Amino acid sequence: MYVFDLKMVENNVDYRIGNYCIGTVENDKKNITLVNNVLQRRVHTEDILPEARQFPDLVKGKWYYEAMMEAINSHLYERMEDTYEKWTDIYWPLIEM
Repeated sequence: MYVFDLKMVENNVDYRIGNYCIGTVENDKKNITLVNNVLQRRVHTEDILPEARQFPDLVKGKWYYEAMMEAINSHLYERMEDTYEKWTDIYWPLIEM
């Protein structure tokens, strides 16, 4: 059985990203992928809902596509047997500024 210590993960991610070259688009994609993998937030392209936010420079089939879609879109999901998510609904959080 694997024990998941979120504080340890947060500290490790902060340390790793803090010492990683942040600021370039390529490194941002790598950082987002790293965080999603640590938090087990993964989705197959075919399980991304059609109403998900899309961006013209985010191309299906690129190595970072699924990780970026995961980070961009707030969604509900079911955990599949392969540990990936199957999205069930997209929602738009209310953000007060």
